[in-house]
Amino acid sequence: MRFLFTFFLLFQSLISQQVDPHRLNHNAEPIFQTIHLNLNPDKNDYSGSTIISLKIKEELSSFRLHGSDFNITEIELRQGSELISVGYEFLDYGLLKIKPIQAPLIGDYKLYVTFNGTVSKKGEGISKFVKDSLNYIYTQFQAIKARKSFPCFDEPNFKFPYQISITSPKEYLVVSNTPIETETVNGSEKTVLFKNTKPLPSYLLAFAVGPYETTQIPGLKIPGRIILPKGNLDKSRIAKNMTAKLLTALENYFGMPYPYEKLDFIGVSGHGGAMENPGLVVYMEGLLIDAEEVPLTQKRDIAYFVAHELAHMWFGDLVTLEWWDDTWLNEGFADWISMEILIQQFPELKPREQLLKNFNWALWGDVKATTEPIHRIVQGDDNPEDVFDGLTYAKSQIVLRMIESWIGRDTFKKALNNYFKKYKWKNTTADDLIITLQKVSGKNVKQVMNDFVFQAGIPLLKANLKDANTIQLTQQRYKGVENGNEYNTLWHIPLSIKIYDGNTVHKKKIFLNQHSEEFSFPGIDNIEWVYLKEDLLGYFIAVVPIRFYTNMTGQPYLTKYEKNDLLSGLGYSHLAGILNPTDILDMAYKLRQSSDPSIIETFATRIYTIWNIYKEGFNAEDFSIFANKTVLPLLESVGYGFSLVESNSKTNARDLLFDVLGQNPDVIKRSNKFANKYLKNENTLNSKHRPYLPRLFYSEGTLELHEEIMSRLKNSNIADERWLLSQTIGWFKNDILVKKNLEYSLSADLEPFQRLFIAMGVQSMYKWDIENKQTLIPWLKQNYVTLKEKVSEDILNNWLPFFVWDYDDLSLFNDLFPKDKRSRSMQKSLEKRIETLKKNKKLRELYGKDVKEYLSGFGKSVEATQ
Repeated sequence: MRFLFTFFLLFQSLISQQVDPHRLNHNAEPIFQTIHLNLNPDKNDYSGSTIISLKIKEELSSFRLHGSDFNITEIELRQGSELISVGYEFLDYGLLKIKPIQAPLIGDYKLYVTFNGTVSKKGEGISKFVKDSLNYIYTQFQAIKARKSFPCFDEPNFKFPYQISITSPKEYLVVSNTPIETETVNGSEKTVLFKNTKPLPSYLLAFAVGPYETTQIPGLKIPGRIILPKGNLDKSRIAKNMTAKLLTALENYFGMPYPYEKLDFIGVSGHGGAMENPGLVVYMEGLLIDAEEVPLTQKRDIAYFVAHELAHMWFGDLVTLEWWDDTWLNEGFADWISMEILIQQFPELKPREQLLKNFNWALWGDVKATTEPIHRIVQGDDNPEDVFDGLTYAKSQIVLRMIESWIGRDTFKKALNNYFKKYKWKNTTADDLIITLQKVSGKNVKQVMNDFVFQAGIPLLKANLKDANTIQLTQQRYKGVENGNEYNTLWHIPLSIKIYDGNTVHKKKIFLNQHSEEFSFPGIDNIEWVYLKEDLLGYFIAVVPIRFYTNMTGQPYLTKYEKNDLLSGLGYSHLAGILNPTDILDMAYKLRQSSDPSIIETFATRIYTIWNIYKEGFNAEDFSIFANKTVLPLLESVGYGFSLVESNSKTNARDLLFDVLGQNPDVIKRSNKFANKYLKNENTLNSKHRPYLPRLFYSEGTLELHEEIMSRLKNSNIADERWLLSQTIGWFKNDILVKKNLEYSLSADLEPFQRLFIAMGVQSMYKWDIENKQTLIPWLKQNYVTLKEKVSEDILNNWLPFFVWDYDDLSLFNDLFPKDKRSRSMQKSLEKRIETLKKNKKLRELYGKDVKEYLSGFGKSVEATQ
């Protein structure tokens, strides 16, 4: 496999050296670009002009840049005072070919283009949204959406200064990446000229126009504002008050000041996250607009997003990836440093909970046969959006955290300081960073990073006791039970472990570089157990002998986060076909009186998974006995009501336990009592209400209640509440209300994700009840054209496969989207769903009979032991 891996790296290198016909070369090099736009949020079209200064290094008969989805009304090329007539052609994949009538070209030129286009309502390119009957414009150009709005060199390795100017109605606020240079009023309009940008790739350009309002961010050394739709400034507290502290911590870590002239945050609708445009960071408004009462978990989300986007001012903006195959250099590093800053600056927000969440996000895809390396080959005709996933963000973050611990925090910091000094305002590749880390640390960082960045999958580590002071570790690539492939993958893994000898916990650092290796600890005479991931350091799934789990979780020597991680190994062992699920059910019964939320959440997840996979094969009454004896005590421990300061573990556990106990009338009654109380008394709903609403809507979903919820959804000024209600309103099971919900998802003025949330809620409602054989895929087929008009193709390609819950759905989906009609993005997403179907089928074949027998005998077994 080492030979095969070496071959893979060589092959990848050869691929990268070949000329990609869908990428630009640098024969025509842009050095400066001005962009003028006429933007009025109250209109659906726009116009503009651009001048691109070019250096053509060798004789060319034509050259290419990017442009699509707009009209060119005038185009000319000039060399000094000489006008050169040119023709143009829009090509596939957003390419725009410029061909002079008189050739060849060489030297310095300026390309002049006048154009017009239509504003998007899908949250991409130059985009428009409506809030409280007022119209707003903002931009989202990552990854390759700038080309949809104006002519440009829309690849990250074209990094040079721009100057933007905008003409708009004079009453509107106009903002961009840089401060205003001049502002001129002419009648009912004004033209705002902004200062030149620092060298930027096109995807980081940003501007906004509309009746926005602003408030200053306190404590900054440079100008900075929160910019929000009209009437919302009083709701912006959390992000505003933590930004200066986060920015100062990042400046101190990187050893250099914030590299831009201003720092504005703008909150918009229709955006699914945040975007690190220097000087004008765009956020979905829910991250900047606060409700009166905000759960601790939401405060952490806000802090995490703000820290992440601020980190990008160095990772991604100051130093930019050469090409999209190294997107992890941007996102993984931003996630890593934002987590470290939160741990240092805001420990009360419990950031390690987020670290666990990120680990599970990475594993969702990485345990599958279809997973890919962190570093992926991206061709010019690929969609770079496909690499913005759990591997790029979360896996990279955890690997970097492991590397930092291995080489030492101060060493890691010194290496990064050197890296930024050397490469500021430039583009880099993964090798540039890895070589810097290796040079400063003196350790073979390249070997470890190559294993985790260029190899697919995640290591499964098994620990066993060889004798009283020796442990044996084995490693292999984790594979689910459905995966019939054979792997001989080897990782070099630095480990931070805990060893317990019956009296003391010993912390040790070891390095695993073989498929099987023994480690002796002469100073420890009686090893009782070993935990392989101290402080969650390491990217792997760890499995220990089944007898260890109860002792390890029942003792105070592991943190609650470490216990959660440890017990997750049980679930992945089951899904790999190496642990019978009845062992998990048995352990859950033994630990049913636990009050530790992390243990409860872990077993809630495991029980839910087992119930969901095997529920059609066992007797419902038998499961009810198990649930009342095991699941109900766990729910009683978590509690039926929530607290704003409770952990994610508690909230998630409650949600899962409600699902598993969904047929218990007393649980339904008590849950609905809380739901009705919250709806009556709470001014604003938030994520903590998520477990209650689907059950209430499903069991007591009257027309009157639906009207109340729909009114709340339409009139809410808080994005989190709108998103929550969009996710749950689909649980009204009455056919008339289902029809109303689906019609609303298509016709109302909603954000793109809200439309899919409502539809997904209906599909979830259908699939929750095993007696209900309905599916929403025929509706998707009937309304796909309308959806495409309102939701971006990128979102649809990734989300629509999630409507496939079983093989009947798959058959219908294949009819709707034949394989030869699917985009690569959709095919990748669908393959992951198919893997899940195969896994569940294989697990039922392996363990279905065992689960059925365990549950049928559970009641008598419990009686016999009492």
